[in-house]
Amino acid sequence: MITLTIDTNTPEIASKLRRLPALLAHPKPLLQAAGEQLAKDLRAHFTARDKQPNAKGWPKRHFWANIARATSLTSVTDDSAEVVIDEPAINLKVYGGTVTPKRGKYLAIPAIPEAYQAGSPRELPTDFLQFVPPKNGKSAMLIERDNNVVIRSKGYRKALKRKGNQLGWGGRIWYYLARKTHHDPDPDALPPTAALETSIYTAITDALNRRLPL
Repeated sequence: MITLTIDTNTPEIASKLRRLPALLAHPKPLLQAAGEQLAKDLRAHFTARDKQPNAKGWPKRHFWANIARATSLTSVTDDSAEVVIDEPAINLKVYGGTVTPKRGKYLAIPAIPEAYQAGSPRELPTDFLQFVPPKNGKSAMLIERDNNVVIRSKGYRKALKRKGNQLGWGGRIWYYLARKTHHDPDPDALPPTAALETSIYTAITDALNRRLPL
């Protein structure tokens, strides 16, 4: 066992300790350093996440880069420092949950890279996609309104013919439609708490040492 003893009567340490109560009575500079470090660590984490490839190999929409840009130190007082991620989409990543449509009956789930890049079907021309209703246990879909449409079930083909559409056999599905989707929390949405605590502690210690040099 190794025991280290710090003699608080040494002139250097005693001088520091005498000034410490006055500094802690107004800790805003320390909290400023802590908040700046937390915001820096979060942005670095989100930037690193953004460099990871898309899980499906599709072109990136840079979700995590947007989260990094939305992260900032917003206020510091003598009691607290507040870092805000001003992007509601982070909540689903951190906490998970069930998503339901805010407009319309369905959520549009991209089936191809082009649909993923477009984001919402509302970003596409109004006459570009055709709605295919759910049938025989298959989900509803949005498909191209031309002769290059993939229709994998005769039931779908008949439903389209009853509507008077002249859609061919073959082509692409752009979106699958769902009434709701469930998302598990992303365990890597935020940095590990222990790593953040260590980094913040170091920032506070450095700030303290700058104000109480030996």
